[in-house]
Amino acid sequence: MPWQPQRCRSCRTGASSPASPIYPTTERGSATMPLYLLLCLMLLSPPGATLHRHGSRESKKRDKETPAVSVVDPPSKDFTFDLYRALVTAAPDQNIFFSPLSISMSLAMLALGARSNTKAQILEGLSLGPQAGSEDRLHHTFHQLLRELGRPRKELRLSLGNALFISPTVPIRDAFRSAMRTLYLADTFPTNFGDPAGAQKQINDYVAKQTEGKIVDLVKDLESTEVMVVVNYIFFKGKTPVVKPDLSPFCCFCCESTWSPNTERRG
Repeated sequence: MPWQPQRCRSCRTGASSPASPIYPTTERGSATMPLYLLLCLMLLSPPGATLHRHGSRESKKRDKETPAVSVVDPPSKDFTFDLYRALVTAAPDQNIFFSPLSISMSLAMLALGARSNTKAQILEGLSLGPQAGSEDRLHHTFHQLLRELGRPRKELRLSLGNALFISPTVPIRDAFRSAMRTLYLADTFPTNFGDPAGAQKQINDYVAKQTEGKIVDLVKDLESTEVMVVVNYIFFKGKTPVVKPDLSPFCCFCCESTWSPNTERRG
C-alpha cells in the first residue's frame, strides 16, 4: 500500500537482594522494505500471529522461505508504548528514534543474571507478569528471533548481535556466560575499565567491525567505576528496485493538504 509520512509536529497532543545463581553481584543507503516492515511489525505481533503477503507465486515462495516470527508476548507491547510515551514526555518538541527490540533484549539479558528484587523490577519494567514460565518464554523467543534473523538471505545482509564487556575484577559465573552465548549468541570480553580510554576503544572497535564501519564511536565518556557494558547492535544492508515516485495529496490532519512523493509495492 502507498507509504505516507507521519503527521506533522503541530498535530501531536501534546533491601538488598541475595546473590544470584548466575551473576553474584546483582546489586552493583537503501533498504529492502518487506524485511524492514517485518522487523517493525514483529514488535507488535501477539503470540501465534503471522505476517502474510498475498499475491504472486513469487511472494508465496518467499513466505515459505521466510517464516513469520512473533517476537514478544502482548505485555511487551505495553513496554514499547510506555517507553515511547516516557520519551515523548521528556522531549515533547524533538524527534524520537529508538529501538524497543534492542532495549528489551538488553534488559532480558540482564534479567538472566539477576535475582529477587532486581529480577522482579527488570521483568516489571518489561511489562512481564509473575506468571510461571513467562521469563523462560521471553528468553526462548529472543533466541528464536536471533537465529531467524541471522539466516543468510539473498540481496541483503542483516546482523543483529549482543556482546558483554566485563571487568575481570567482577566474579561472573560460568553459567551466566554459557546462557548468554546459548540464548543470546552473545560474546563476552574481559575489559579493563581502569583504563577508560582503552576500554572505550575496545568496545567501539568491536561495534565498528560488526557493523562494517557504519556505527562508530558508540561509547563515549566511560568512567573507571564501570564494571560491565552490554552492547546490542543491528546492521542491515539491502537493495530495492528504484521506482518512480508518484505525487499524491497528503492531508496533515490540521492544515491544508499538500502534494507528497509516494511509492508503493504491489504483489
